Amino acid sequence: MADREVDRPATMSSRLLRVVDTIRTEKRAEREKSAGSGSSAKEIIAKYRKPEDATSAAALARNKLVERQDKLEKLSKNSEELEGRSKDYASLATKLAEKMEKRKWWQL
Repeated sequence: MADREVDRPATMSSRLLRVVDTIRTEKRAEREKSAGSGSSAKEIIAKYRKPEDATSAAALARNKLVERQDKLEKLSKNSEELEGRSKDYASLATKLAEKMEKRKWWQL
């Protein structure tokens, strides 16, 4: 058996490479943003300052509760969609198995 000459190692598809590159770019931008490039001390303090009175603490807690509720609703919707897709897949797999059982060996 002849050896094959390989010019380059196996690579990921170009689409996957673009996705990975996009994710890396977004993470880099997020790190630079959170590192405070161009942020003054006053901006940082204002951003991370804890609420001083009960009203603002309650408002902050309510906002976080609403955010969690939105995330849970989105998760529930996604899980329902996934459940529907999995049922469709199971149905198709069952039909295919039944069809293949009915075939004769010479029809394969």
